[in-house]
Amino acid sequence: MSRKLIAVIIISIVVVAGASTAVIIILNNRGPNETQLHDSPSEFEGQMIIYEVKPSSAVNEEYVELYCNGEIPNTQGWILTTYDNDRIVLPKISEGGSFTYIRILSRVGANDLNSSDNQVTIFANQTTPFLNLGGDEIGLHDAEGYLIDFFRYSGGNGDGIKGIWSDDDMGPATPSEDKSLSLIGSFEDRGVGEYWMDSPQTPGEPNIAVFPVENVSSINNYDFLQGNEEEIWITNGIRKEEILSGINDDWHSDEPPEEPPEPVPGEEPPPQPLGPPEDNITIEAGDGVSNEIVDLVREHISYSLTLYRALGFGEPAKVNNSVIKIRVVLDNEEPSSSGLCSDEGEIIIRIGYKSTKEGIKVTGEHELMHAFQFKKRQDGNGGTYHKFPQPDLWWAEGQAELFGILSMLGNYKHMTMRKWMNMSRNISSINWWDHYRYLNKTRPFIGWTGSDDHYMAACLFNKFLYEEYGLEKLMEVYNLIRFYGMSDSRNVYPMDALVQVLKKNWTAIYAHFLRWLLLEAPAKNGVPTYTPNVKLTYEGKPVGDTKEVKGSGAAVIEQVEIKNSTAFDVKLNYSGKYSDHAKWSVQVLIFYEDGSNSSMKVPIDTKTKSGKIRIDPLGPPKKIARIWVVKGIAMGATGNITMEVTPANSITLNYNNKTVGDTKSVEPNKKVYEIININGLKPFSIKMDLPEGAHKWRFTINRVWDNGTITSETIEVDSGIWFDYLVDPVEGDDKLQKVVVIKENLNNETYEVKMSVVPQVKITYNGDGAVESALIKPLETLHEIIDIKTDQPFFITLNLQGSRQWIITVKRYWENGTITEEPYVITDGSSFSTLVYPAAKDPKLKKVILVKENLGTETGNVTMLIAPITILGVDTLIAPFIFGIPYAYYPVEQQSIDYGFFIEAYCYLDTDNYEYEFHVNLPTAGGYFDVIILDENLEEFKRYEGNQEDFLLYIENPEFPPGIYYFSIQVHNVPYIDAIIDIIEIPI
Repeated sequence: MSRKLIAVIIISIVVVAGASTAVIIILNNRGPNETQLHDSPSEFEGQMIIYEVKPSSAVNEEYVELYCNGEIPNTQGWILTTYDNDRIVLPKISEGGSFTYIRILSRVGANDLNSSDNQVTIFANQTTPFLNLGGDEIGLHDAEGYLIDFFRYSGGNGDGIKGIWSDDDMGPATPSEDKSLSLIGSFEDRGVGEYWMDSPQTPGEPNIAVFPVENVSSINNYDFLQGNEEEIWITNGIRKEEILSGINDDWHSDEPPEEPPEPVPGEEPPPQPLGPPEDNITIEAGDGVSNEIVDLVREHISYSLTLYRALGFGEPAKVNNSVIKIRVVLDNEEPSSSGLCSDEGEIIIRIGYKSTKEGIKVTGEHELMHAFQFKKRQDGNGGTYHKFPQPDLWWAEGQAELFGILSMLGNYKHMTMRKWMNMSRNISSINWWDHYRYLNKTRPFIGWTGSDDHYMAACLFNKFLYEEYGLEKLMEVYNLIRFYGMSDSRNVYPMDALVQVLKKNWTAIYAHFLRWLLLEAPAKNGVPTYTPNVKLTYEGKPVGDTKEVKGSGAAVIEQVEIKNSTAFDVKLNYSGKYSDHAKWSVQVLIFYEDGSNSSMKVPIDTKTKSGKIRIDPLGPPKKIARIWVVKGIAMGATGNITMEVTPANSITLNYNNKTVGDTKSVEPNKKVYEIININGLKPFSIKMDLPEGAHKWRFTINRVWDNGTITSETIEVDSGIWFDYLVDPVEGDDKLQKVVVIKENLNNETYEVKMSVVPQVKITYNGDGAVESALIKPLETLHEIIDIKTDQPFFITLNLQGSRQWIITVKRYWENGTITEEPYVITDGSSFSTLVYPAAKDPKLKKVILVKENLGTETGNVTMLIAPITILGVDTLIAPFIFGIPYAYYPVEQQSIDYGFFIEAYCYLDTDNYEYEFHVNLPTAGGYFDVIILDENLEEFKRYEGNQEDFLLYIENPEFPPGIYYFSIQVHNVPYIDAIIDIIEIPI
């Protein structure tokens, strides 16, 4: 039903001239200036809004701007009014615009009603200002008088509130002379006064919000303003399609970059193919966003300006070297936000329809980093460069993406990298769950495809540098990079800067990145674990294949599941059209059964285009479950690589408590593997006869236990002298299955090495005495292991006959894993004695190993006596015998001048309440003795020397504080004794 008010005017004219009467009925529509205005909403409400207002005392400067973000309705007869008996009637605007800015100028002029360029100009042909400077209301009504939109400023001039405005909202204040009142927000924000800003005049263009940059003092207390004002200009919306020069981060290509041409020997490699052309960035028209989003962008840019400056990135490029200019536009077709940056520093942010504040933040700060990279700098020679290396867009994008995320994480403390990746995945944006998951699809270090995979690869590479080398090194790289122009010899590219700063070649840096990506990043950062491209199983038989690897950073992961314990070799050979120039990197990632991992580099011979490495499934240092062979090309074109996994040629010995051995040749810088299968439980030593003149060796000894663990030890030999290596097949409840000995020749010639596996002695001490005898040939060594099962102290005496030159080493193994060594050099061929106190200290002793080395020219006969020591109490008599032999007896030669041995005992003295008499009686005549008292730390406390047969020591407080004391009686000139020791308590 039509809302038009129809005026019916009936005029009756009666003419009395004869009998005729004439009746004229005129139907007339009321004109726009007579249309009654209503407060009720028009059917066009929300399709066009009042967008910008400029009151002025000069009619030539006054205007009102309307905005329509869709199809333009028929505006014929629409009314713009201040409700002060003044109306501007709008003409019909041509269709065709989609984001149309309609400027209504108060002055006289000719209309431009063509909306194809999204801009319309209407002249009101006024001679005096239309708007009241002190405040006014402005209404837009349709041709039937119904309200489309309403606005007021400075409280209006008394015409009342209409539409969606609230009574207590006075609206914005009258703008300053050179400014206008602009809606900074969306259609829904128009009825809130605080969303209107005093801003630069933009009739016929999107509105601009001007904000001062806020210093964020929490970032290193960095004050970048230095007393000068700095502004951010945020333009809300884009009127028409434009072309800018810069980098378009919304550009994508599913096509991989073309292969680089083959280098010519002796010449510099030609430039790598580029991604999107730098000078062809198209930005499309679009609607503005809400005031809330504009304010978020303001907050984000302020924060990141402070952050990037504080980190050392310098200054950003600015439009006309003065303004940080940002344009935001709504994108109703894409869920996530995207952006671009011109080489003059102008940033465009497209807000996706599912964007979160975190996503908007990352996009804006990504583009802001490009502005820093585009900043033109001067060198000392008058040259101009910037930090955006055009051939290496992967570097610029990776840096921008990483620091955009880092800035977001700093701005929003509730976020983590993992949460962000989940959020990105939910809005179909770049994330590590879905992108760069197939390493042989993306070539990260060449050109630029703009794909999500390429973005993620570049971001992760920068994250790797940030985590593994630190911010300081990353900034050193940034400061070294210079781009003067294409093919300029002064350019310093990212790869060159990285090599210089990290002091590694590019291939080594690339290999480190792959190790981090596949091993550390999943464990530390939550990056999802990668899936091998190929899975093989090693069952003791050869397996292998040939795979194509894309160039410039691509890689293939091959998993080898290990189902056989024999060592195997991984052999590799590569080929390809440009294989002479390819920089291959091959490494083996090792996954152990306990869940831990390690890695090994495969040496590549560029002459033979091959590499080889040996893997022992039994270690070191633990049993291996599987390996990943990661084959990548750090630099160069696509190539093929063939891998063969074949059983290694290893040597096997069987130990059955008897000596076994062999002699094998070892080539320079090569390894020989020998496996000792353990079928006996006696300890054994591994002896190596190293040839004269062959000084440098590396020996790795892996012990494989029946519980699945592997212990490993590496012995570096620089002097050509090998020291016997002791192996005990039994450790508690665990038993050895095998020992793998890897002999590596570090000399320049081939040498033969004789290896012997020689049984040793093991005694279990349970508090009972023991006697062991053994013959030791010249320059040979015997190990005797004493496994301690009691806390009772004991005394070890060695009677050395034959050879007179020895080194006796006492190794004490404590429960906390520490080992102490006490070497004694004996040159008189007599005897050796030592005390063992298992529980004297905490932790306790676990075992003692006596190492007996015969340095003489004669075979030595060694008798070892293990004798327990009785704990002394009050009035205790000691006269112990072992196997019918007096306690401290051992055979000696009658012609010896000085016989010497010890009697050892210990007791606790309570010197606070008692004094003591310490009495020693030696019935055997002809000798003399010394008494040495040690404190609880086994350090000498007091010594008494004498030649008496009967000794009485009076112990009194405070000379002796309370505690445990050890008594060592050294007896001379008698072959044996029966000792009587008394301690008598005397109450104080």
